[in-house]
Amino acid sequence: MIVCAQENSGEASTENVQQLVEDLRSPNFKTRQAATAALVMVGDAGITLLKQATPTGSLEQRVRIEAILKRLEQSSFQYRLAALKESRSLVRAAAMPEWSRFADRCGEDIAAIDFYIRLLEAEPVLFAARMNNPSQLRVLLEQRASEVLQAASAKAGATVEIPAKFSVDSYAAILLLASNNDITLRRATSPSISSLLNSVEFTQALKQQDGVLVLSLAGAWMLRANINVDKPLEFARQHPTADGLVLARSTLTTALRGQNGRFALMLLVEQGSKEDLPLLESIFDNRGVLVQGTKTSIQYKAFNGDMALAVAITLRGQNPLDFGFGKHEPQDLEFRFSNETIGFETDANRETARQKYTELFL
Repeated sequence: MIVCAQENSGEASTENVQQLVEDLRSPNFKTRQAATAALVMVGDAGITLLKQATPTGSLEQRVRIEAILKRLEQSSFQYRLAALKESRSLVRAAAMPEWSRFADRCGEDIAAIDFYIRLLEAEPVLFAARMNNPSQLRVLLEQRASEVLQAASAKAGATVEIPAKFSVDSYAAILLLASNNDITLRRATSPSISSLLNSVEFTQALKQQDGVLVLSLAGAWMLRANINVDKPLEFARQHPTADGLVLARSTLTTALRGQNGRFALMLLVEQGSKEDLPLLESIFDNRGVLVQGTKTSIQYKAFNGDMALAVAITLRGQNPLDFGFGKHEPQDLEFRFSNETIGFETDANRETARQKYTELFL
């Protein structure tokens, strides 16, 4: 579990801060410079101690202390957070990490600022790293995403110790940070984050007062490049958003491999429109295998292109059963998308369906 630590590496105590303040009035220039450098490294804890220290020397000593305090406060995550909580202003919010991206997704009103503060308080280590030590953030994100996933997956009465109770605010904070394409994600970070989209606690949070803001951050994750798309597409089917459609279209355009097509195509048949027809028609020839050999026939196969054809027929208001899909389905029923209906037993049947579509619509 991540332990909150000072943002800087120096150890601060009343005694050593007071001694360093005294060294600022030393006649030796190198001593004054060394004391200045050391005080700059004392971190958040040193701010209060430095304010309590009483300068007894020259004007230079006082000027140096004021300059050091200003520098410490500017680089202090906790100091900025406290200032933002004291006055929920846009100016102070803008000084915090990821505010601009957050505001683009969630707005800039008081309710949005309050929600943003909750995220900062839920994951101070991550946001402090984003502000002052970005090189460490990818490691911290991977670790924290794993911990939150463990907490969400914990079963009642389990003997395995979990880091902490699942926190929606923590997960929302992770979504905000990890959806930034400038932040490199390590190994298991992406699948961990995507898996959490369908956790019970998170989906319940969408029904709360700030659920719209939470959903918007989930949407930001869907728009990140090169994520694990299965879980986000499944989530988008249950919680329709424009971001989900963007992800589905992007998947079919740039990442159509394996089973990705199934999830993207199901989302389009449920939420898409005739505007998606050119995209669907462009992948009719895709031979990515979705199903091969079912109980109906050892020769049966379903490709991404087959399913795209069935979706296109449906979006045009027609029944895929009339084009040869679902050979074993009763012809008086509406077509249902399943492993047994989205493919064909022979290439000849596949070509017949394609030809009929072309003659009718193209």
